Amino acid sequence: MERFFTLEVLKTIPYYHLCIELVLIYCIYWLYFSRPLRNQRRPELTPAEKQKLIDEWQPDPLVPVVEESRDRIVEHLPGSKIIVDRDECLDFGTFNFLALRKDDAVIGAGMKGIRDYGVGSCGPRGFYGTFDAHIYLEEEIANFLGVDEAILYSYGFSTIASAIPAYAKRGDLLFIDEQSNFAIQQGAKASRSKIHWYRHNDMEHLKELLDAQAECEAKNPRKAKVTRKIIIAEGICQNTGTIAQLKTMIDFKYKYKVRVFLDESNSFGVLGETGKGLTEHLNVDILDVDLISAETERAIPSIGGFCAGSAYVVDHQRLAGLGYCFSASLPPYLARAASTALKIIQNEPTRLCRLRANAKFFHKQLQIAVEHSHVFDLTGDDISPIKHLLLTHPNNNENLKAIQSFIQSAQSQGIALVSGEKLEQDRTCKNTSIRLTVSAAFSEDELSSCVSVLSGLIKKLSVSKSAI
Repeated sequence: MERFFTLEVLKTIPYYHLCIELVLIYCIYWLYFSRPLRNQRRPELTPAEKQKLIDEWQPDPLVPVVEESRDRIVEHLPGSKIIVDRDECLDFGTFNFLALRKDDAVIGAGMKGIRDYGVGSCGPRGFYGTFDAHIYLEEEIANFLGVDEAILYSYGFSTIASAIPAYAKRGDLLFIDEQSNFAIQQGAKASRSKIHWYRHNDMEHLKELLDAQAECEAKNPRKAKVTRKIIIAEGICQNTGTIAQLKTMIDFKYKYKVRVFLDESNSFGVLGETGKGLTEHLNVDILDVDLISAETERAIPSIGGFCAGSAYVVDHQRLAGLGYCFSASLPPYLARAASTALKIIQNEPTRLCRLRANAKFFHKQLQIAVEHSHVFDLTGDDISPIKHLLLTHPNNNENLKAIQSFIQSAQSQGIALVSGEKLEQDRTCKNTSIRLTVSAAFSEDELSSCVSVLSGLIKKLSVSKSAI
């Protein structure tokens, strides 16, 4: 009966099915029983031939050989001076805005943190890398700014670079200042959103882009409802030293239904009566800004950064901020140092006053120095501690050499400067400039001394324009 049933079943199966199954069975059989062909036996080498091969082999160096190093060795001193390649110089190259890098209270807090916690956290915040020092610092930042919550990142660059792709995805729209720093550029790239670059601080151009987008959305309102639109800018632009027009951006926010992200790395602890940043400086409600981020590597002399805003916005980053989720948390002793620096900012407002006065004084003196030089243009607002001497002829191939020569000459006269040189991937890499940063530690005599040195070097370049 079983045999009859089997034959009947086989008769119902199509012929081509049987052929395919037979081919598959043959393939399985071949794969199972076949063996790879063995290579022919290689001839044995004699001891002399083996030794010759060993002698001819040259291993690659463990560290690449660098023919010429342009790195400068820097040692920090208390106050406004540093040592660069054994030359004692006034420090116009680092972002030590409030002169807290060598503050005894900040250093003492860091040392006590090392004794209490050790030197590392050994894990991300979501696993076993959260310490009380992190929680306290987040609460202190949120209370200082007057927002619901703040979130700490362990690396300053990754703060805004992680925050942008946490909220913007493929199909969303980003409106970004074309002179934005490299961290913002990388965050926008990681989001895979469509990017509209508006001319630096040009609100009319930004309005044109928003109007054009509004016309497109009117044709497809269903798609417009699910498309996020974000304006991203810096409080003080690192590449130009200019202050963002935040009030106009807030107006655009409510008119065009967009969000506003503000990177206050260079304005936190700098602008505003108490150092809260651009929102305080312009008397803008901080709640009108959807997300505020800043590096704690500028006015606050530590490592890492933070994002601050409403609880709804910040909590999202605890699961979507890649730099928060997958990086080891900020070493607790650095959180202690940052916390102490934040207290100093609140308790010593005279530092902010000195910084603003120095920035204005230095800006006025520099304007006079470059007024008739025809070599440099001064960029940056007078109240900004970041200034740039931008070459007026940026297309010359000798720009970089001239800049380096200028910086070396200034160093030999006791002034430490840095160039605005950037990576090739940075869309602002064509900007050739010398960046100067002002500190609260400078006296007017030191600022005048710097301007005097720069003025002399600029005059030499003006006389021989062929150097640039």
